[in-house]
Amino acid sequence: MRIAIDARKLRDYGIGTYVRNVLRNLARIDKTTEYVLLCQPPDVALVEGLGENFRTVPERAGNYSFREQISVPLDLRRERIDLFHAPHYVLPPLVPCKSVVTIHDC
Repeated sequence: MRIAIDARKLRDYGIGTYVRNVLRNLARIDKTTEYVLLCQPPDVALVEGLGENFRTVPERAGNYSFREQISVPLDLRRERIDLFHAPHYVLPPLVPCKSVVTIHDC
């Protein structure tokens, strides 16, 4: 199975902390699922060393932008993703796979 996680908010405090902890714990308990992390290019170093089953795809679209509505679904299609996790309540409408959206409390 190929799971993509939108990791573009890695540097944020709340959502970034959540994403970093999810990734760290997935790396600890799951060595077989292939994880594809959509990262801003400067953030790739923040997720290095998670494991051989983790890799990054550069995603330059800004969060909450019109561009992400097109580029994220294209990335998911190109990578043949089975499941997409959007950890910050925004799911582009044309996502070509099953998806999970995290909605945080305020």
